[in-house]
Amino acid sequence: MKERLLDLLDSPRLPWVAALVAVVLSLPIFGFGFLADDWFQRAIILGWQGELDMPLFLGDPPRHPLLFQFDFFSSDPASGRDLVGLGLMPWWAAPTLKAAFLRPLAAATHLLDYTLWPDSPALMHAHGLGWLVACVLGVAALARRIGAGSSAVPLRVAGLATLLFAVQDHHAGPVLWIANRNALIALALSLAALLCHDRWRRGGPAGAGLLAVSLMGLALLAGEAALATCGFLAAYALFLERGSWPRRLTSLLAYGPVLLGWAAWYVLGDYGTAGAQSYVSPMSADFPVAVLERVPVLLGALWAKLPADAWIAIPRGGQVALLGCSVAVTLAVGWLLWPALRERAAARFWALAMVLAALPVCASFPMDRLLLFMGVAAAGLLAEALGHSGWLDGPMDGGRLRRWGLGGLLGVHLVLAPLLLPVKVGAFGIAFGVFERAAGYAPTDRGLADQHLVWVNGATLFSGFVPVLRGVQGGVRPQGQWTLAHMMTEMSVERTGPRTLVLTAPAGFLATPPEQLVRDVRIPFEPGVTRDHAGLAVTVLELVDDGRPRVVRFDFPVVLDDPGLRWVVWRETRLHPWAVPAVGESVQVEPSWPPFLP
Repeated sequence: MKERLLDLLDSPRLPWVAALVAVVLSLPIFGFGFLADDWFQRAIILGWQGELDMPLFLGDPPRHPLLFQFDFFSSDPASGRDLVGLGLMPWWAAPTLKAAFLRPLAAATHLLDYTLWPDSPALMHAHGLGWLVACVLGVAALARRIGAGSSAVPLRVAGLATLLFAVQDHHAGPVLWIANRNALIALALSLAALLCHDRWRRGGPAGAGLLAVSLMGLALLAGEAALATCGFLAAYALFLERGSWPRRLTSLLAYGPVLLGWAAWYVLGDYGTAGAQSYVSPMSADFPVAVLERVPVLLGALWAKLPADAWIAIPRGGQVALLGCSVAVTLAVGWLLWPALRERAAARFWALAMVLAALPVCASFPMDRLLLFMGVAAAGLLAEALGHSGWLDGPMDGGRLRRWGLGGLLGVHLVLAPLLLPVKVGAFGIAFGVFERAAGYAPTDRGLADQHLVWVNGATLFSGFVPVLRGVQGGVRPQGQWTLAHMMTEMSVERTGPRTLVLTAPAGFLATPPEQLVRDVRIPFEPGVTRDHAGLAVTVLELVDDGRPRVVRFDFPVVLDDPGLRWVVWRETRLHPWAVPAVGESVQVEPSWPPFLP
């Protein structure tokens, strides 16, 4: 068995075999259609094309989807993008909420999809798989160039790195989620840039360097993940570049104009993130703390398959436990890899590139789908370590414990990972199908078209999908909607006037991670200040000790018994019609676990 594997690793056909394996393992994606942000993206593009009477995201004047296709959560009431008033966000969403990403090249590929096959998610998936193939072939070429001369069997080491990358389970998100294709495009172009950079720095023509810089620019226009390429370039200059330090520094400065130009466009175009608990701006003082927390969690997920995707949903105690396990994994893996790191420049290159590639994605909360660039470096590093220890040629070396440990890592990444990939595709598809399942609970009768849907207790993001999905899929969508509280909030609801409700949550609003997705809890609420959202006036009256709202008043534009309002409430895992209490009466609303979640 081992000899057959070694023969395959030596074969010049290995890159294509690895690419085919990656595609075959990803075939379950064709069992799923549009998911989560895909529906927002569909609304934006079809709205721009005039195929959909639903310009929710375009603003006034309309914005071109080439530049704003990845701007889902930015609220700007001045341009008609009051997401709370539109019903896409609950009232507690941060006034500064923003998640706008500059990805025109990736956006262009989606516009191409909607020109050629607008109603075929299967062909859109196939398009994404083409970029995955390009990534696998790029890893194969880069691993061969980086490993040349570092081993007695460089083709074998490069082949193993390619195969390790091709079968990794963290590809599930980018290959399944159409809106996440940008990560694959950014990686493919970044690998091409690194190949050109290597040729340039090994005595190739200056044109290779110019092409490398140009490809780096294109990669950045595909997605911010391409910033990880800077980590690979820095590691290359430190461990693989030959010559004086000024000469090495010059090779990095060549990328300066492209990076500065991209950054200027990003800032002047008002792209970036703000206001959310889940995103941390690299320019903020919180980013170093986020790095210290999130890098180990990402490394734990990368090397030991620890559940990084659980980070955003678990309480702080669970996050600390996951962080502790991740640190332990990182230290153990570091010990296993140390001999190769000490003796092989290629191993040191991959290791530093892996760590530096983690920095840009620390702007978001940890997720498996953020591991693409880190996964390239980890595959190269593990292959170098296995080659150094004798797993791929010659007698085994390094002590029994270390050999067994490296063998265990090989089993995790070459046996377990490909088994997990189709499983994670299915799990990811089911998990992100939650948006459709949640929206499916909303009323569907034709009367809803003339009513405002009022969620006494809804879900932070899922309720907001109702107008989007109903508009895109052709169902009945409400004239508007408001969400008063989260369905997991225990509260009393008192009617204090013909048009007024007062909600009191003893534990405070924003008490659970799902509520905090759209607002950093450190953003203060202002008691007594009224905010108007499409006629609904929201006033925070009291706060709990940590500054979260405890009592909130809602003044509606019409009397609460008006037939233009449709009231619903989650109770005992079901959505029920809700009878508005009489003036002076109060009712209790118990928390409900979302039935659309597993």
